[in-house]
Amino acid sequence: WKVWKRLFKKRFYSLKKKIELYLGEHNSGKTSVIKEKLVEYHTKKNSFNGILVIVRNKEFEERIKKDLSIKFDISTLNIFRFRSFVYFIVSKYWNYIYKNQPEFLGFSETVFLMKEFIRTKDTYFNNENFDKSLIIKLFDRLQRKAENELTFEELDFISKNIEQKTLNSISNNFLKDFSNWMVKRDAPFLDYSLQLETFIKLIQLEIVKKEIINTYSEAWFIDDIDDSIPVEQHFYELFWEDINSFVYTGNEYGGLRRFMGSNPYYLKYLKTVSNITLLENNEQNTFSQ
Repeated sequence: WKVWKRLFKKRFYSLKKKIELYLGEHNSGKTSVIKEKLVEYHTKKNSFNGILVIVRNKEFEERIKKDLSIKFDISTLNIFRFRSFVYFIVSKYWNYIYKNQPEFLGFSETVFLMKEFIRTKDTYFNNENFDKSLIIKLFDRLQRKAENELTFEELDFISKNIEQKTLNSISNNFLKDFSNWMVKRDAPFLDYSLQLETFIKLIQLEIVKKEIINTYSEAWFIDDIDDSIPVEQHFYELFWEDINSFVYTGNEYGGLRRFMGSNPYYLKYLKTVSNITLLENNEQNTFSQ
């Protein structure tokens, strides 16, 4: 994939000293490592200013906040799931891309609009092909395209989300028109796929990139990197040379997203530029319940 070819193109030897990678299986304490590193950081700096924390789910986010709040003021702790960080950046800097403030859509709103849009476009799908399962497949196709930074045509080589191959070109044309319609409204509609595409455009603007660096220049803490998506991996790679240190955790044998479109070689390359620590599978070493 083109995004994978773009990744890792820099001279990695200059990055080895500032990237730490902690590898372990389930229940080896990977998320505990993130929490411990945050405690170390606060002990040195007396605040959480200057760092960015990315976790995989809301549960871990809340657990980290709860544990740290016992001893520290967490009002300056910038902790996100990647999806929520995308929303944060797009909602803050949208004016560099759009004339009017966009409306952010969730799953149900996007699916509803997609249904209505199909009804206005008889040339795409007839009644025989138009059903709920097709809508879900179209939605998934839109997401996968954005997550992997691919064109629809490139996605055809790796995806079987639309089982009927005869529908591929029709689906591609429909989704292109649907996305164009959403972004060209006076107040653009941004579903998660369009938020991702806008996010990538924004972080490559010098003014936005500088603000991100200035805000989170000290350290980035990334939990379960192997469960990340290519567009997320691209984000980290884009800032590697500008952030003082990175701490990653990962599964030595790959995470769930290796089956869902993420780059299966990302962890392999990350190992070549990191100081690696292997974690033992120890129940007592897991994150506090």
